[in-house]
Amino acid sequence: MKAANNNEYYDRIIYKKNAISCLRDILLQDEELNNILFISSNSAFLKYGAFVINELEALGCHYETLMHSSKFDKYDVEKIVKKFKNISYIVTLGGGGITDLGKIVAKILGSKLIVIASNPSTIAYFTKYSYVDFGNLKKCFKCDFAYKIIVDELIIASASEDSMVCGRNLIASFWEMYFTLQCNRLLFSIPFDASELKLVLCKFKDNLEYISSFTQDSKFVLMDILVDLAFVIKDFSAFESGNLAFAFLLEKSQSIKNCNFGTLCLIGQRIMFENYNNFLMQKRLEVITMPDFENLAHNLQNLKISAKEVKLLQVKRAYASKKIYKRLNEVKNQLLCLCNNVQNEISTIQVGKNIVVDIDRCFISLNLIPFLYDTPPLISIIASTGLMNF
Repeated sequence: MKAANNNEYYDRIIYKKNAISCLRDILLQDEELNNILFISSNSAFLKYGAFVINELEALGCHYETLMHSSKFDKYDVEKIVKKFKNISYIVTLGGGGITDLGKIVAKILGSKLIVIASNPSTIAYFTKYSYVDFGNLKKCFKCDFAYKIIVDELIIASASEDSMVCGRNLIASFWEMYFTLQCNRLLFSIPFDASELKLVLCKFKDNLEYISSFTQDSKFVLMDILVDLAFVIKDFSAFESGNLAFAFLLEKSQSIKNCNFGTLCLIGQRIMFENYNNFLMQKRLEVITMPDFENLAHNLQNLKISAKEVKLLQVKRAYASKKIYKRLNEVKNQLLCLCNNVQNEISTIQVGKNIVVDIDRCFISLNLIPFLYDTPPLISIIASTGLMNF
């Protein structure tokens, strides 16, 4: 069954030189082909849009082109699904934002999705989740995997250094997910084999220096790792990773400026693990005090987030369970060791230049994570002690 799942995942990906020329053949195989909606970011269209248009023109089938910002919200989605009807296929060209837009629109319209990767910056091409801005928060929607994913080596070879930094730093941030899985195993005996994730992260570590050289071939190595990473975490939404949930809040609050999303994730991870480390160094983890709700309300107001979005259940569960704290004390040293190991893995990676960090606003976002998203249990435990961001 595992081998079958592997084949199903990788068979959707067309990864070769001139892969974009396969678009026409993919569409011609559908005898019921009707209308096509081509969604692209402005930057990707300027570079590669002509190649896609040539393929669509050669089909002789009706298609429409939609240029859109990679930043979108629920109102943008509503406008698109209202305007376009009877769409057989949606073809996207761009990065993670455009891909997420294509996923959610395809889900609502019942269309098949063909994704064309424009750079090695994201795993969004290969996953089934779409993250939509609802004004206050990002919300996660489970969509279908793309029908086909086209990774053209000629396009990837021309990717910018900034997109590579984004992809590199995004991968590094998944050490937090590995830590979370190990933490859940130690604290709650949740059976999940994290060995495949660790193998991908170790492959990344072994190739980090080469990837950071930003040569043409290193772009392919980076994309290969993104493909493998997306496979091993394909059944997880980003909100099961505290770090990515934190990054969405940092993005909303504009706590960190002049950086791409992958770098935002990496900086957020460093802040989060410093918090983990400080918590685990406490002598008496069983001292429990509920959070300061007045401060919580103030932080929500600062980020213009409605109090209706707050989820108290998971924090209250952690507060009510004395067994959790007993077990936490028993495995504290193991968790501390894991925490230190992750900190060592991410400490040497350069985040970039001219990045501005408002640490106070970062702490506000960190404080809010467990009350807004379904984040890993350890975050809820720290929040229930009242020691989050101490």
